[in-house]
Amino acid sequence: MNRRLAIALTAGIGSFVLAILGVILISSPRSNHGSEGEAPASLGSPVDAGLAPFVTTSDASADVSAEASADASADAGDADAALDPDAGQRLVNDPRCRQLSAEIARMAARIAAADPSCKVTASEIIEQLDHCAATAAGAWSLVPRRFSVQRDSPTAHLSAEVDVEVALVHLGAPGSTGDAARSETVPFDQRLHGGLATNWSRVCATRYGSLSLSLVEPGFVDFDGDGDLEVLLSRDEVEEGYDPSEHAIYTFARSSDASGGRVELYPPARGIDFEDVSDVDGDGRPDLLTRGPYGSIQVVSGGLGDEMPLVPAMFLQHALPDGTFSPRDEVALQALRKICPTAPSLRGASLPVEDVARDMICARLHGVRAATIRAQLLPTCSTLGNSLLPDPDDPPDAADAGPVCPGWVDQVLTVPPFLHLP
Repeated sequence: MNRRLAIALTAGIGSFVLAILGVILISSPRSNHGSEGEAPASLGSPVDAGLAPFVTTSDASADVSAEASADASADAGDADAALDPDAGQRLVNDPRCRQLSAEIARMAARIAAADPSCKVTASEIIEQLDHCAATAAGAWSLVPRRFSVQRDSPTAHLSAEVDVEVALVHLGAPGSTGDAARSETVPFDQRLHGGLATNWSRVCATRYGSLSLSLVEPGFVDFDGDGDLEVLLSRDEVEEGYDPSEHAIYTFARSSDASGGRVELYPPARGIDFEDVSDVDGDGRPDLLTRGPYGSIQVVSGGLGDEMPLVPAMFLQHALPDGTFSPRDEVALQALRKICPTAPSLRGASLPVEDVARDMICARLHGVRAATIRAQLLPTCSTLGNSLLPDPDDPPDAADAGPVCPGWVDQVLTVPPFLHLP
């Protein structure tokens, strides 16, 4: 009897230790196990290294979602307690955010383990992505869904590149079904490269890593007052020199069909090419800063040779209580009057050209005719050039001044003013 008891106790202690070790291994977000060239079990088979670059891909969305569903079930008991009846109130320690954080941690660990020599750490991925926000109506986060590791050969680790596809995920209120329960999209309609929309990457040789997809401060705002948040996102084209970017607002659009809705671009902001946001009037709704109808006018950046927007983001799209935006209401006009208090004279205008372009626009908004502005510019027009910054080795010479204007002058003047400042 004592012998059987001792065996039982020993077995119980052994099982307990194994269970603890299992929990530690599973929960560690910095797992980096695996020998050189060995991919985790979830990874696909590499292609023939002699025929194409060595590519390893992983699509862990199915098993990550299954694990997340189990987490959600475990959290169901405290979900109702966490959700506030006030649908617009931001929630703290929301179970849906814990679910999304767990998905991010699991995928980050797999990315870090895919090529240990690249030294991509799970923590840096988590730090950039794990910014969940929730109300009773829905929870949002950026979540890595798929990734690939590419290198010239199975052993060429320094030349490897890790590319990650990041999706914007919305989880609905507890009890939702279909897409209303979970909906996601790859933002900005990014073209898939080899089946993967890369919006986070790391070049192993330089340890250069970039998240081209990011939140725009404040990140999450309920513009339309429906209790669910909208998401402000930015996508950067990371290249040498000028770093162009685009911005957009995403929402969960509910529908009465079987799907329940989907993640899509926020309709009132479609077509608004904004550069930044700022709550100009302090009403709690960020306003959109734009270049107005002048956004397509570009000039060469001095020294870099890249084309850059000429006109600064001087126009305001004021966020209204009904969720729409106005470029012409009193708040928007007042913001513009601070930039253009009066109609400036363009006589003797000189560099920098963005200041000249701004003054030209201000004059037009105050009712000055295009012909008058052109006449003021003509004596020194040729000194303005087509560059944002003057070349220090070739400064403009007053002796070269003449009536030949750079092309952007006509571009600015041919845009009809879309409003008038009193």
